[in-house]
Amino acid sequence: MEYKKQLLIWTILSAILYIAMIIVSSISPLSKMGENANTFNSVGMWTSIGMVVFFYLLFCLPYFLGMNVMKYVMTVCCAIGLMGFISVLGISVVLLFVKSVSLSTIVLVIIGVAGIMVSVKWFHAAYKNRH
Repeated sequence: MEYKKQLLIWTILSAILYIAMIIVSSISPLSKMGENANTFNSVGMWTSIGMVVFFYLLFCLPYFLGMNVMKYVMTVCCAIGLMGFISVLGISVVLLFVKSVSLSTIVLVIIGVAGIMVSVKWFHAAYKNRH
């Protein structure tokens, strides 16, 4: 049961970082890069946050209520989230060199690195050997 508690902590941290990534990217230069980009406090931003919360709850609740097969669904979702963190980190680093340095872009880099670390720790908590 201890490993489920650790997994819950890493899952919550991952969700918080993903939501933070959405919010910070909506005020960063990324929000001006396309017509479909979310801007801060827009319907699109709140819809994205709502979808993140919905999917985290949809997959996590059954697992933590005893449906252990959901761990594999959560693994796929964590891998997708990891790719998102890696993508945002890469784009943010490029923006730091191409455009002027902004605080929001630096924060996105920090969120990307933290998100990658949390995702790796999530995989470790989910699949480490338990004797």
